[in-house]
Amino acid sequence: MVACFFVGSGAAALIYEVVWLQLLQLVIGLTSVSLGLLLGTFMGGMCLGSLLIPRWVSPGHHPLKVYAALEIGIAVSGVALLFFCPGSPVCTRRSAVRVRPGCC
Repeated sequence: MVACFFVGSGAAALIYEVVWLQLLQLVIGLTSVSLGLLLGTFMGGMCLGSLLIPRWVSPGHHPLKVYAALEIGIAVSGVALLFFCPGSPVCTRRSAVRVRPGCC
């Protein structure tokens, strides 16, 4: 049962990575730069997590409960990101590029 959760978590992580890469390509435009930024952010998050989580979570907590709480937090932040992504109406209104007639 736990193995199924780990497989599901890994699949969700790959889906997040593909979606974030597509969103970064919309903002940055270059695949290589987007991929570098995505991987750098991912590795930086892993580094910060490995440094900070042991300080915040006592050894008495059950590891699977901590993992479940982290996964729920990631899911909530992933859904919240949909409202702030470049394709959302909120960001599109703020960052709309206005092209003058005749300039292109």
